[in-house]
Amino acid sequence: MTYLNIALAVFVIAQIADVISTNLALSRGHREANPVIRWVMDHTGKAWPIFKLLVSGAGAAAFYYAGLALPLLAFGVVVGLVALRNFKIALDK
Repeated sequence: MTYLNIALAVFVIAQIADVISTNLALSRGHREANPVIRWVMDHTGKAWPIFKLLVSGAGAAAFYYAGLALPLLAFGVVVGLVALRNFKIALDK
């Protein structure tokens, strides 16, 4: 497995964790902090993950096809940290 494929795997896992952790936090009464995603949620309802994954997937594809493993990995790590924060917020109560 190449570094590029590892970076892509990290990104995909982080995106899935972000959607799951966001839904968990929302189900426990929390509010989406990102105003852009909040707007998307308000306008797409439960379909918001599709929009989020399409937009972030386009960014990941650009990095992947350009052969930019490090930025793709950084993108995945940042999203993974957001997911960890979401889980912490959701489970702290």
